[in-house]
Amino acid sequence: MTNELKKLTEMHNDWVCMAKSLEAGDYSEDVVQEAYIRIFKYATPDAIVKNGIPNKMYMWSTIRNVIFDLKKKKNKLDTISIDKVDYNIANDNDVEMWEAREDLEACIESEIDNWHWYDARLFRIYRESGKSMRTLSKETGISLTSIFTTLKHCKNRLRENVGEDYTDFFNGDYELLKN
Repeated sequence: MTNELKKLTEMHNDWVCMAKSLEAGDYSEDVVQEAYIRIFKYATPDAIVKNGIPNKMYMWSTIRNVIFDLKKKKNKLDTISIDKVDYNIANDNDVEMWEAREDLEACIESEIDNWHWYDARLFRIYRESGKSMRTLSKETGISLTSIFTTLKHCKNRLRENVGEDYTDFFNGDYELLKN
């Protein structure tokens, strides 16, 4: 695999030009580096080099996919999951923030309580267990597609009905939270 990668990197400037032509702009060099990483992880040696010549079509499609993924990530809003935020009350004396957090959690729970019992139960199991959808599917016998679709709709409902409060909380606008 290293000989194939070496052959591939000999045309590095061509790949950067290719990335620029695919509108990667200032990120062209980074895109090519990411393409190398993906190729190293996922490609087979004969896909990279054919008859001693680097496979330009394979490299083009890899670069295009990296750019597509970059644009997809760029368009998403930066969000922080409330489950991943670790608060330490011993080090934080901001009572207003803690009260707002409790209000936000109550608002989320109130929203979940209004859902169909199946949706609420599945969402709570998923959120509290920390298990992947695939693991839940295996353990419960519910299809992965059903779990994915249900959780997707649940997250969208939360985003629609509690998203503004969630944003207010993380921006420190505690007085704007609905009670």
